Amino acid sequence: MILGGYVLRDSRLGFTTGTTIPDTTNDIRLRIEQPAHPIFSGITVDAQNVMLNPYATIITAVIDGTNNLQRGISVNTDPLDGGGTILATIAPDDAGPVGGTRMIIAEWPAGAVLTPSDGGARNETLGGRRLVFLTGSRESGTAGTSEVAGIFDLVGDGPQLFLNAVAYMIPEPNTAALLLLGGLPLLFLRRR
Repeated sequence: MILGGYVLRDSRLGFTTGTTIPDTTNDIRLRIEQPAHPIFSGITVDAQNVMLNPYATIITAVIDGTNNLQRGISVNTDPLDGGGTILATIAPDDAGPVGGTRMIIAEWPAGAVLTPSDGGARNETLGGRRLVFLTGSRESGTAGTSEVAGIFDLVGDGPQLFLNAVAYMIPEPNTAALLLLGGLPLLFLRRR
């Protein structure tokens, strides 16, 4: 799971085709693009698949005894690279980046090929599936450092979505492997 947008840029890992990354500016809800996806289990939406409850908010961090309004989630607005699938975007009526994909949650299958912008010198093939779940405040523009970025900003249904995403990304146990691991102690006992 990738929680921050900066590494997704074309100039970094190449999950998006550009480097545009504006911040949200207020509370946001999500528009669910893939409503049957298990991440959205138990989330109430309207007729346009927009969450009724909020997803994230702007955080005030206390730094050296002073309240500092943080910036919102940094959102990649460029198209996805490597065959990624957008699962959720910022709701059309909510504050945030204007234009572009406004992607908050997306996934890539194992074997997807990303092409970071290094002149075509390298392609990156994903060895396993990846899930982007953008969350975490961006540091204040006037006070503090990047060391205070990433403060928990999920509200409303956001925490439930995060738990659903973690559960989705945990691999299913392999029954054969479990049986083998369960039988290993018996092998060691027999050898003694």
